[in-house]
Amino acid sequence: MSNMKYAELKDLATQPPNSPTKHQLAIQFHAWAAIGQKELQSMTFVGKMAESQPTEASPLIGEQEYWSPSAKIIPDQYPYADCDIYRLDESNDYFLIYQELGGHAPELRCRYFDPDLLA
Repeated sequence: MSNMKYAELKDLATQPPNSPTKHQLAIQFHAWAAIGQKELQSMTFVGKMAESQPTEASPLIGEQEYWSPSAKIIPDQYPYADCDIYRLDESNDYFLIYQELGGHAPELRCRYFDPDLLA
């Protein structure tokens, strides 16, 4: 398992997709959403975020909730700092996945890694 630092995330952001159109999973997970085993098994584990001590994010980051589709991806804040990074090989898209524990049974949540949103 490799830990990815901010510079490595920036490198991921420069890798071209395999297709000019977005894959369905990139559209489905543009904002944080629960991911099932079927979708997860279609992806390849790449690494883990390097931030081991996440700062506690307020629900609002830059005037938006972190779960908003247009919220910035801030690697040292919750929930990004605890994410695993996966790649969908057929499209070369990357996804961030973490386990949500807040107030309910554990649930894996996924978000498409949109390079334009990396803070």
